[in-house]
Amino acid sequence: MSDFRAGRLAAMRAKIAAIEAGGRTDSESLPFGDEAIDGLLPGGGLPLGRWHEIGGEGMEAETSAA
Repeated sequence: MSDFRAGRLAAMRAKIAAIEAGGRTDSESLPFGDEAIDGLLPGGGLPLGRWHEIGGEGMEAETSAA
């Protein structure tokens, strides 16, 4: 891959990352407060300014939207 093409690709990746972060380079997150969960999530919690869907099993599946 040429240096020009690699540079353009890197610039495009940086723009996509900025869009995904809502224009912020240091995307903030909301931690759960439990290291077992937060340690598995990028940024140590759920990123702010995004939609998240969490579902359960059994009876929780029926009332998860509440």
